[in-house]
Amino acid sequence: MTSPTRSREAMERVLRDAELLFDTRVIEAALEQMANRIRRDLRGRDVLVLCVMHGGLMTTAGLLLRLGFPVAQDYIHVSRYRGNTSGGTLDWKRGPPGDLSGFSVLVVDDILDEGHTLAAIVARCASQGADLVKT
Repeated sequence: MTSPTRSREAMERVLRDAELLFDTRVIEAALEQMANRIRRDLRGRDVLVLCVMHGGLMTTAGLLLRLGFPVAQDYIHVSRYRGNTSGGTLDWKRGPPGDLSGFSVLVVDDILDEGHTLAAIVARCASQGADLVKT
């Protein structure tokens, strides 16, 4: 495990100075809307939910609690930013697990910037045999 790069004081300062864009009510409603669509599109399939670490963790947890049907769950870890504000080459720390044949894969991440990372994740899942990849 790598050590954190920010001090506690710096993290507290960021939290204190942050501007609230969406309150809990709005976020909960958005998660419920996403879960409804996922249930409509994927219920009855063999679903693998892939959380893109670390940003997708809270969204993945919120969705998993709402889905109401069985899914497999795993994670991937890929980065282009490595602490910078612009992306570089992909750094695969952990790719999708093995043979994905027979699975409908749902990739959950937090931020879509230029789409390069997400496109690479979708392509990698498809190359590993996923029947369907949704994001």
